[in-house]
Amino acid sequence: MKINFSQELEDIMTGGSMKYDNDRKATLALVSIESLLSNYSDELKLSADKKLFRYDLANKVKNGGEVDLTVEEIVEIKDVINKRFGTLVTAPAYKLLAV
Repeated sequence: MKINFSQELEDIMTGGSMKYDNDRKATLALVSIESLLSNYSDELKLSADKKLFRYDLANKVKNGGEVDLTVEEIVEIKDVINKRFGTLVTAPAYKLLAV
């Protein structure tokens, strides 16, 4: 399935683009990469294969634009976004990642 990772997350309060640190626009690529490359307390013993899978996936989406992903890859991105961010980021990101 093709997903456009250059899409900007919508700010619920303004209806405009959500801002990230340093006033960068929060794109689906940005929040996906941050989520894929973060460490989580419930995954202290995450396998090297799973870490490599996430790293390769982050590389796949880093430039934005349309990226062809498998259902497994989309599920992984959604899972880590949910772990990394609260509702204000997770909900709009999930809408952009709708399968």
